Amino acid sequence: MTKSDNENGAFGRPGIHPRWTHGGKDGVGTAYAASSRIWFTLWNGIITEVYCPTVDRPQLRDLQYLITDGESFFHEEKRHLKSKFERLSDHTLGYRCTNSDPDGRYAIVKEIITDPHEACILQRTQLTGDESFISKLRLYALCAPHLQVGGWGNNGYVAELNGRKILMAQKEGIWLALGATVPFPRVSCGYVGRSDGWTDLADNFQLDWVFDHAADGNIALTGELDLSDRREFTLGLAFGDTQHHAIATLLQALSTPFEEHHKRYTEQWDRTSAHQLPLKKISTDKGNLYHSSFSLMLAHEDKSYPGALIASLSIPWGEAKGDKDQGGYHLVWTRDMVNSASALLASGENATPLRALIYLAVSQQEDGGFSQNFWVNGIPYWRGIQLDEVAFPILLALRLSQQNALQDFDPYPMVLKAAGYLLRHGPVTQQERWEEASGYSPSTLASNIAALIGAACFCRQRADKQAAEFLEQYADFLESHVDAWTVTTEGTLVPGIRRHYIRITPEQVDNPNPAENPNSGDLQIANLAPGTPNSFPAKEIVDAGFLELVRYGIRKPDDPLIVDSLKVVDAVLKVDTPMGPVWRRYNHDGYGQREDGGPYVGWGKGRAWPLLTGERAHFELSAGRDVKPFVRAMERFASTTGLLPEQVWDEQDRPDIHMFLGRPTGSAMPLMWAHAEYVKLLRSVSDGHVFDLIPEVAKRYLGDRKACQLFEIWKPNRQVHFVKKGYTLRVQVREPFRLHWTDDEWHTVNDTESATTVFGTGFVDIRITAARQAPIRFTFFWPKPNSWEGRDYVIDVEQ
Repeated sequence: MTKSDNENGAFGRPGIHPRWTHGGKDGVGTAYAASSRIWFTLWNGIITEVYCPTVDRPQLRDLQYLITDGESFFHEEKRHLKSKFERLSDHTLGYRCTNSDPDGRYAIVKEIITDPHEACILQRTQLTGDESFISKLRLYALCAPHLQVGGWGNNGYVAELNGRKILMAQKEGIWLALGATVPFPRVSCGYVGRSDGWTDLADNFQLDWVFDHAADGNIALTGELDLSDRREFTLGLAFGDTQHHAIATLLQALSTPFEEHHKRYTEQWDRTSAHQLPLKKISTDKGNLYHSSFSLMLAHEDKSYPGALIASLSIPWGEAKGDKDQGGYHLVWTRDMVNSASALLASGENATPLRALIYLAVSQQEDGGFSQNFWVNGIPYWRGIQLDEVAFPILLALRLSQQNALQDFDPYPMVLKAAGYLLRHGPVTQQERWEEASGYSPSTLASNIAALIGAACFCRQRADKQAAEFLEQYADFLESHVDAWTVTTEGTLVPGIRRHYIRITPEQVDNPNPAENPNSGDLQIANLAPGTPNSFPAKEIVDAGFLELVRYGIRKPDDPLIVDSLKVVDAVLKVDTPMGPVWRRYNHDGYGQREDGGPYVGWGKGRAWPLLTGERAHFELSAGRDVKPFVRAMERFASTTGLLPEQVWDEQDRPDIHMFLGRPTGSAMPLMWAHAEYVKLLRSVSDGHVFDLIPEVAKRYLGDRKACQLFEIWKPNRQVHFVKKGYTLRVQVREPFRLHWTDDEWHTVNDTESATTVFGTGFVDIRITAARQAPIRFTFFWPKPNSWEGRDYVIDVEQ
């Protein structure tokens, strides 16, 4: 039976404004067992965000030790001590952290894992140093709950069980319990920055305030560890859906010797590597980043929603974000998720990618699309539409099919719905892969072409030749227009190079009459400082997204346009660092650390992304060149514990603001997309060809191209105004129709019933012969409402 005193409440409610912690982590951990539904992150020597009971729900800001001799000094682990991290073994996501006094008088050595089967973090702690000195030290655990993804509204109190004090926090149906294998002789609950233990100890090195509860605020729990007869103990942090549940989980975890937990924890992770391909032989770091990447991608799968792989267990620039920023990167992005699943497949793991595909099939919207990102329970967070994120699930299904890894799951319905969405909504995407601009994007178009050919493969397996050809023809339409839509002929960035791919040709998805001119139009750049120019000619904004055309097999690596575009990208975006080359996303990017080293908050300056080093390496491999320098660079961008950052500092060292060329900024770390790119690179090098290349795509577009057809497609969302001779004009609409049309100024009238497809799309084809002179004029009769369109459309024939 537990007994709460709750007689002496803390002052200073509600405390200072809550914030999260630094987005760049030094470690991420969880047990592999699905029963242990808890994840932890580490930064600067301490435990930071803890996620429970799902991988998208951070419940803690941080947990650290405070140290004082009670008379002359006060130390906070993350601020005053020098930290060193190392993994406990190659595959295990457990860590040893040594936090040392700058004067060398003492050190705190911690081994951090979770209970192998319960929602409890275990931190074995040893205080080392000269006994005459450390015997005078007082050690306190300081815990800052942010239950239910928020710092406000937390409730802290002290519970007792058989005379043993346990620190508790509660909010909206979840409980936290903090205890240790040694007693807490003194405990206190307070409001952060007002009456918490940190504020108290920093004042006079004494825990003078002893409060047994702090309700409805930004709170912190403080407990003194009794080290009177020992220098080693285990600290436990447990969660539950009742007070009883949390305390029982805590005490059961602490009752088992840490060595036994550690043995089982390690065994779980070692078993995951049983079928892992020996790609470490390709690495230059003895497999450190490979083993870490493999385990990290597995760890980013939720345990209540199998297959849900999030982008990162981090909140970029979290130290500047409060309760209103609930998302962070601990959400499902279909693009990031499929990259992770594909990388696991590349490393020999089939089960997780199949779970990911099934999860995506369940998460698919009724119209065939996928939300920009969503919580693991499928509820959308941001609601933008990115056509590459609709294409990627098709590509994952294709890869699993080619690996004979689908088992008894049939992805065909999901594939058809996603392909239908691409047919209806493209070619303009509301957002490209950088999630900031609408228009014609080379990288989005590449993914769409590849996915449509992949979907056609499924149709041919089902002997649906008509559907397969329809998809292939739409892919041909996209492929034949990529350059016209996304290549400027008036380039100004590099002297002598007029033709090159641009980042995106801006256009709105709701404009049925797009200009489709890469030489015109301005692009609004997001995330730039207020008052600074944010509109630039679209033809002068570049990224390396066009390399996806080579990755999938749509363009050859020696295509002169690809080669020239790379020269522009290197001149504008490449950064040479001591670790190796790395690239920025695009010029004028504002998503990144500010010039003064401050966090990105609404605006900043885009920095360099290590995953782009991996993308470039894949291109170099396809071109037949040595990629070992790129492999080495990615490994050197990683931390010693094997975590890759989203962004690295791209300027000269600035020790005054703790920024160093080629080292992580405050953005997300680890980023699973970067880890996936690295693992796929190792597999690609091992195979001698790009893992993501789709043979059916390459055969169609890099071979004799006999199968390719020339189409111009008119759709309600793209009402094209001209068609070239030799092309087939396809009028494509979402429902059955009768096309009333003429090609000789109504001297001859044609009425053609639309053909139907399994995608719910009707179409009529008109062959544009070399002899045709007059424009095509047409209108629609709609059978269902039994009505006419009420207007004519005109498409000129180009001479």
